[in-house]
Amino acid sequence: MRKSIFLLFLLLAIGLSAMAETYIVDRGDTLDSIAQKFGITRTQIVELNPDAGQFIYVGMELTLPDGAHAVTPTQSSSSQGASTQVASTPSYQNQSPQYSESSDDSSDQKWGAFLQFGLGFISHESEHDRTTYTSARLDVTSFTATINGFYNFYQGAKVILGVGYRSTRTYMSATQIGSWGDAEQNDHFLTVPLGLGYTIGSISKLGITPIANFDFNIGLKSTRKNSQNGESVETPKLKAPKTCVDFQLGAHIHLWGFGIFGGYHFPVNKYQKAYFGEDGYFEVGMSCWFNL
Repeated sequence: MRKSIFLLFLLLAIGLSAMAETYIVDRGDTLDSIAQKFGITRTQIVELNPDAGQFIYVGMELTLPDGAHAVTPTQSSSSQGASTQVASTPSYQNQSPQYSESSDDSSDQKWGAFLQFGLGFISHESEHDRTTYTSARLDVTSFTATINGFYNFYQGAKVILGVGYRSTRTYMSATQIGSWGDAEQNDHFLTVPLGLGYTIGSISKLGITPIANFDFNIGLKSTRKNSQNGESVETPKLKAPKTCVDFQLGAHIHLWGFGIFGGYHFPVNKYQKAYFGEDGYFEVGMSCWFNL
């Protein structure tokens, strides 16, 4: 009976040792460092994990060759000495240079931030009234500067929250037989963007981050200048703008830390339509991304 139990445990141990080893990628790991840690080669890892040949990320499970085990510092130093001797042989001179994955990828870092500067515009001209020969035109220009923080909750997927300043210049003009008039209004807002994004590639090299977010524009101050037939007229005292809400769809293109972005803002509430126009507007600008 004891012999049977002993043989059973022996077979179980042999079976477990024959199973492939697995490793969970930790922050700062590269294929080269993992291969050195287990005394194997980078090629062996890629053969068992084809996706790892492109990139690796924190939490990724890698299958290692049978019998792979973490080597001790003594074994590592001796293997390095042996590899140095072998490297002097001609058979290794034609190998292509290896690369190591950068650990500053957006999927490897949990926290980050980016600065954003944007310019948006909308222009609308009403149809001519053939009875009175009148026309009206509305031009809105928006400038935005925000600082945004993000948290990577799953690989490149991130939640974004920011705060910044938004100002609009609204120019309104109307013409009629015998008279014409125009007005310029400047509105100032505290803007708070809140949304989601997903980074494909790297924010520190080349990549793209599609985003979808709500912008909460809290009114701070509003001023207005009116004129009639070229003469200034009394300007009414204006209250601070109401909170305007819009929804934005856009994307950032990453170029070695800097970004070019474009997005379209859709009005959500009536105050957004009152201060930014009935229609949505397109915004373009630049951004600067970095990990924390």
